Amino acid sequence: MAPRGEDLNDEDPPSINPYEVLGLEKTASEDEVKSAYRKAALKHHPGMSRADIMTRTQSISAANE
Repeated sequence: MAPRGEDLNDEDPPSINPYEVLGLEKTASEDEVKSAYRKAALKHHPGMSRADIMTRTQSISAANE
């Protein structure tokens, strides 16, 4: 264990450019930022792969029959 009061990692966290990550210009509106964030979050969500979506769609269709 690290001694009390000492951090295990004294380095600064990496700096990211959120506009670059979301593929936006710095002049993007608040609505554009929200929309890009939501699309990226859904695209990269671990439970939302294409296989998961197909399985869920098939399950919903079967339940409707």
